[in-house]
Amino acid sequence: MTLSIYVGLALTLLAIGLYGLISSKDMLKILISIEIAILASIILIVLFASISGVPYAHVLGLLVLFVSAAETAMSAALAILLNRETGSIDVSKLKELREETS
Repeated sequence: MTLSIYVGLALTLLAIGLYGLISSKDMLKILISIEIAILASIILIVLFASISGVPYAHVLGLLVLFVSAAETAMSAALAILLNRETGSIDVSKLKELREETS
C-alpha cells in the first residue's frame, strides 16, 4: 500500500474524532472520539518513524497506545463517578457539581 492511503486513513480518523469531540456532550462519546483521534496519531507516528528508518518505531506506537489506555481508564472512572452523582453523563452537569461545592 502506498503512503497516501495510510495518511488518508489517519486524516479520516482524525476528522471523525474531532467531529465527535466537537458535536457531543455525552462524556463517553467524547472519550471514544478522543481515542479515535489518538489512534490516528499512532498510525502517523508509526508510519513516519518507519519511513525515516527509526528501528523502534513500533515501540513508540505501543507506548502511546498504553498511555492512551491509562487515560481511557481514568476517564471512564470519572464518567462513572459523574453518573453516580448526577444520574447522567452529560458534560454540562460538571458545572452544576462545581457550583454545588462553592
